[in-house]
Amino acid sequence: MVEMMRQFGKWLGGTVCSSFPAEEEPAGEPAEAQAGPRAEEREGKEKKPAGRVRHRFTRGVLDSFRTHVGIFPAETGGLLGSKDNEDVIDLCYFDDHSRNTPGTFYYDVESMTRVYRGWKEKGYVTNGIFHSHPQGCIRPSYHDVSTALLHLRFFRLDYFYMPIVQPARKGLYTVYLYVVTMEEDRLVLTLEYVVKAEKEGYSFPDFRPFTKEYPIRELDGYRNMVDGRKPAAGTAAVPAETAAEVPAEPAAEVPAAEAPQPEPAAEPASEAPAEGPEAG
Repeated sequence: MVEMMRQFGKWLGGTVCSSFPAEEEPAGEPAEAQAGPRAEEREGKEKKPAGRVRHRFTRGVLDSFRTHVGIFPAETGGLLGSKDNEDVIDLCYFDDHSRNTPGTFYYDVESMTRVYRGWKEKGYVTNGIFHSHPQGCIRPSYHDVSTALLHLRFFRLDYFYMPIVQPARKGLYTVYLYVVTMEEDRLVLTLEYVVKAEKEGYSFPDFRPFTKEYPIRELDGYRNMVDGRKPAAGTAAVPAETAAEVPAEPAAEVPAAEAPQPEPAAEPASEAPAEGPEAG
């Protein structure tokens, strides 16, 4: 487990956000995911949220965003989880030890390991990463999606939350709730709804339904290129349009001294990805 955290690089950790009961979740309306050609973006007409959605933030988690990711410059974030109902995001852990650049966000290995272990001991599920992007960048990058694939495999999930936050000022922000799901030979990224933090309370702006599919073989090829590994048999070549997204500062540069001590062999190291991602 810890070796996996070391190899993941720096992306999470920090100050614990308050967690609140699931009854406090807000409402919204999901974007409909539609079938279509692989690796194709699909946007529809603007959709007005209404009623309840399947995946929800608690009011407490949204409130906690006001105190950190909503006031700092872009490229901060942290870890998300669920206590009982995995459809409700009621755990949040902000990374105040991360190593960031104007375009990347590396988590802190020791903090992430500590929080993950603590949640696991309590029976909680670690199931998401939130981070902020510069204004106008409201989609997860190809690198973000490739990172989600690593987490899906390690945590043995078939979904992963990847909210993108647009910080404004004085704790105001807009968060785009993306959910990544694994479907056979591809990942599907779907924008479920948008929440805007107002001075008092929250609103649910109109949004354009968005879905994009990513062949897993191509994502694996991209990770091999980023991590400097020899491509495995059957791995597809990296799409040309994603080559420019290769980070200038690979997470392999994380100092070994930052890695916590290994855990017992109950969690085999073979589960860990070979190198660590950073968010874009």
